[in-house]
Amino acid sequence: MLDGTFAGKEILTTEEDGSESATATVYEIVSFDMQKGEGRGIILAYIHTDSTARLAPLADMILTGIDELHPDETGLFTLWEWQSRISLPFTTIDINEMAATDEEEQQTTIMPAPQLE
Repeated sequence: MLDGTFAGKEILTTEEDGSESATATVYEIVSFDMQKGEGRGIILAYIHTDSTARLAPLADMILTGIDELHPDETGLFTLWEWQSRISLPFTTIDINEMAATDEEEQQTTIMPAPQLE
């Protein structure tokens, strides 16, 4: 077994003339069986585009999915739009004010995950 990660960028263009484009920043974790020549992985991707036409719906989309790699060196990946209903407001919690028992001053800051650009 070979386990690994992949990070890269893909450029997506329209079929007609390529005048529109979008950039997909892709992160993947994959497990590959060298003896069988196949593997499986999970994918996260972020799409950025300034398009105002055909590719506009992809703007700032986050995708998640799976990847299947086959012995004949082909593969199939399936992506779904990530739709989180969790809002992550910026919050600061002062543990000392919560009657922390530690003698050292402690402060924990909870922040939302950064957005990829």
